[in-house]
Amino acid sequence: MLQDGGYPVQGDVNPAVSFHFPSADFAYLILITYLQDATMGQYAELYDPDHGIIVPIQNYSPQEVAKGTDQYPALQRWSDVVFLTWASVCQKTGGSEKVKGLKHFFRYHIKPKSTPTLNIILEALGVKGPADVKIWPPNQDHIDGQTFDANSDEGKALIGTPHGSGICWFLWQHQDDLGTKTIDKITVFRTTAPGEDEKMNDWVNLHFLIKEAEKK
Repeated sequence: MLQDGGYPVQGDVNPAVSFHFPSADFAYLILITYLQDATMGQYAELYDPDHGIIVPIQNYSPQEVAKGTDQYPALQRWSDVVFLTWASVCQKTGGSEKVKGLKHFFRYHIKPKSTPTLNIILEALGVKGPADVKIWPPNQDHIDGQTFDANSDEGKALIGTPHGSGICWFLWQHQDDLGTKTIDKITVFRTTAPGEDEKMNDWVNLHFLIKEAEKK
């Protein structure tokens, strides 16, 4: 879909990300990068339509990268780019029904300098720093973090962060194709990875469990 509109898309598997999500359930994750030539905005996510998973990895909108210009592309919103890519991958691997099979959104490597999300996470957990968050070691095949119901005070706070509100907008904006979905639970967990100094660093991540919204 994006290719047909003249937007370059690259697909690959990122070994570094695979290290952080070692479960067999993630064996089919695909890295797709969307790049705007004029603004150098970039959207990079991992998609696993077989298990209903989207993992945003690195996202810089055209408006964020190329400030001070009015020459933005018509297709520029993260929610639109991710949905079109998700729909395209689902079509290639099993048809339109897979589009409605979205079950998991992971927010990967939440950086403290870019948004207030990390501070809200630590406050919700009642801990001082990333090292205090429960870890998901590479030799485990399940998430051993701390889970909050979406209707709890902690859950609402996490959903209200930039990392959570973007998912809510994504689900609401594309409900005609995805079905009426909502966030059920949010799990906070930690992974570790070598940094530039080759020392192991603590990374904090979020897992948003998606469910069908109750009909009223």
